[in-house]
Amino acid sequence: MLCWWTGVHGGCERHNEKATDPLLLACHQFKCVWLASQSHEDPEKRLPRRMRPDQTHVMMGPQEPSDNTLLYVHVDPEYPDAWTEPEIFGYLKDIIKRGGKIEMFVGEERFMLNV
Repeated sequence: MLCWWTGVHGGCERHNEKATDPLLLACHQFKCVWLASQSHEDPEKRLPRRMRPDQTHVMMGPQEPSDNTLLYVHVDPEYPDAWTEPEIFGYLKDIIKRGGKIEMFVGEERFMLNV
């Protein structure tokens, strides 16, 4: 799940170059659900640090532009059950309860989550 620019402590070694290096444009534009939540005006709607992908081994998002009800969830193949942890699973169930759809990627396995 980690990219080749991930540093020893989990951060991006080339973070300062993302806005200026054309080869890092995709990284500069990408925001997972956790990162996007951190800029929300309402602090109550920001996901806690413990929900960060490097903490949970689950990366959510972004949503599909053509279908804003579809969320992609990628699970670190070294932690295939990480998405079943209560906080993550509860978050995913809440999305589905509100009419969302979740496409899961666990290693080579791909499926729609139905709870």
